[in-house]
Amino acid sequence: MDTGLRLLVVFVLVAVNGFFVAAEFALVTARKTRIEALAAEGNRAASAVRRALDEPGRFISASQLGITMAALALGWVGESSIAEAIEEPLQILAPAGFANIGSHAIAVPIAFILITFLDVTLGELVPKMAALQRAEPVAMFCIRPINILGTVFHPFISLLYSFSALVLRLIGMQWQAEHHQAYSVEDLKAIIRSTRGDIGSGDDPESIAERALDFSALLARHVMVPRTEMVAVTSGVSLGHLGELMRNHEHSRYPVFEGSPDNIIGVVSAKHLVAMLANPRSDEAVFDVRSYMTHPLFVPESMSAQRLLAELKLQRSHLAIVVDEYGATAGIVALRDLLDRIAGEVRDETEVAPPEVQWLPDGSAIVDGLALLSDVQDEFHIKLSDGDYDTLGGFVFGRLGRRPAVGDSVDVGSHRFTIEQVDGLRVARVRVKLSHDGSAPSG
Repeated sequence: MDTGLRLLVVFVLVAVNGFFVAAEFALVTARKTRIEALAAEGNRAASAVRRALDEPGRFISASQLGITMAALALGWVGESSIAEAIEEPLQILAPAGFANIGSHAIAVPIAFILITFLDVTLGELVPKMAALQRAEPVAMFCIRPINILGTVFHPFISLLYSFSALVLRLIGMQWQAEHHQAYSVEDLKAIIRSTRGDIGSGDDPESIAERALDFSALLARHVMVPRTEMVAVTSGVSLGHLGELMRNHEHSRYPVFEGSPDNIIGVVSAKHLVAMLANPRSDEAVFDVRSYMTHPLFVPESMSAQRLLAELKLQRSHLAIVVDEYGATAGIVALRDLLDRIAGEVRDETEVAPPEVQWLPDGSAIVDGLALLSDVQDEFHIKLSDGDYDTLGGFVFGRLGRRPAVGDSVDVGSHRFTIEQVDGLRVARVRVKLSHDGSAPSG
C-alpha cells in the first residue's frame, strides 16, 4: 500500500477512535431532561438517545467495541506506516554504513511517540472535552452510527454486556439498568452559582434554589426560636395583659402554658381575639384564654426542617412546639419562619427587624448571636469547627469557656469574634473581624 494512503488510514482510525470516545462520554454526561424535551418536540435523534439512556450498558458496550477495534487497527497499521514515512528521509541524512540500521532504529521510537500523541490528543482528549461541553448535540450526532454498530455486532456486544454484568455481581456491584447522574448538595449549589454569574439580590430564583438546598440539611433545633427568646402566656392571663403583650410583640400566635413553659397546653391566635380586644372592659371578667386555644403540635428538636414543614401543612398548623430529648420545651417554630428560610425574609411595611448581619465602615460586622453558624460561614466564606453548637453565640460561648462579658473575644485562625452584647448568660451580639493584628484574645 502506498505510504500516503497508509498515513491517511492512520488519521481515519484516530478520528474513528475519537468518534467512539465522544459517543461514550456524551451518553454518560447528557442531561436526560434535556433529551426528553427534545424528543417531545419530535427530534428523532433525541428519541434514539432517550432509548439508549434507558439501557446505557449496551450503548457503552458498543462504544467500547468501536474504541477497541479502532485502537487495535491503529496499533497494527499506525506505527509501521509512520515509521516507514520517517525512515526514507532519515536514510538520506544518515552517514554511510548506518543508513539502513540507524534510520530504522531512530524511526521506530519517533513513530511510537507521534502515534501516541495523535491518539491521546485527537483520539481521546479533544473528543472528551467536546462531549463534556456539548453532551446532548454530540450524543444525537453519534447515536445512529452507534446503533448500526450495535445491530451488526449484536451477538458479540450481548456477550460483552453479560460478561461485564457477571463480573460486577461477583465483586458485589450491580449494573445500572438506567442512566443516573447524581449530584451532591455542594455540586448543585456550585451549578446554581455558575448559572447566576454575578451575586444576586437574594430574591432571584438561583438564590431561592440555593436556600432550598440549605434547607434540606436543617433540623428543627436549627430553625426554632429558642425558649429564652419565645413569647408565651400563662393560662390565667388577663385580656388586658394579653392585649398589651400583642401590641408590644406583634406576633400572630402565642404558646399558652400552665405552671411553666415546659407544660404548654395550647396556642392562641391573635386574630381570634381582635373583637374582644376592641372592647376589653366588657369581656375582662369572663375572659378565659383556654376557650380560644388550639391544640399544640409537638415535634422533637431532631426532626428535619423538611418533615416539620410537611407536618405543619398536614396538621394545618402555623406553630410547632419543639421539645428536647428530656421532654422540656426547647423553643417554637412558626410556619412563616420555615418559608422565610426558603423564599427569603418577607416583611410588610409595619414590621421592622434588625438584620442578622450589620456591616460597619471598618470592614467588620455585627452579627446576631442567634444566627446559625452555617449561615455565618456562608456569609463570611469561612470555615468554623462547629462541634455541638448551632448558633454563633453558642460557638463563641463554647470557645470562651466561661461566663461571657462584653469585650471578651476569641480568635479562630485569622478571624476575631468580639462579644458586643450579652443577655444574661447568652451571647446576644458579636463583632466579626476577618483579620486582626495577631494579638491574643482576651480571656
